[in-house]
This record gives sequence, C-alpha cells and structure tokens, in this order.
Amino acid sequence: MGVFRRRTNYPKCFRYFKEEITQLKELGYHDVQIKEIFRSLANVKANQKLNAAEQEEIRDKLNNYIEFAKKALRN
Repeated sequence: MGVFRRRTNYPKCFRYFKEEITQLKELGYHDVQIKEIFRSLANVKANQKLNAAEQEEIRDKLNNYIEFAKKALRN
C-alpha cells in the first residue's frame, strides 16, 4: 500500500518526496513527525511548487534523516 493511498492531509508539495516519505514511514516515523520534519527543513507553503534546486536540497536533508534512523535501528 502506497504512502499516499490513505488520506494523510499532506500538503501537495510533499508529492515530490513520495519515496523518502515511504522510507521514513517504514523506519517508524509517524505522519505528524514527517510533517514536522518538513516544517523544520524548509519554509514551504502547502501548495507551493518547488523548483529543482529546492527539491534537491530538501531531498538531501530527508536522506540525512533516513540515514540517521537506519543507524539508530542498527545499534
């Protein structure tokens, strides 16, 4: 089941990061935590379109969260 099949009330700009959100959920993050991560990473409005540079910057930061969670689960 995909991360976006259930109604989660994610802002539209999250669609750029489906893979990263799925990984975060698989690592145990909850919707509220994921939304808070996005708020802390960038001041992005819910319906804002992100350019390629903004997407890449956020994606890099999300991957840092993912790597941190993977390391924490290994220990």
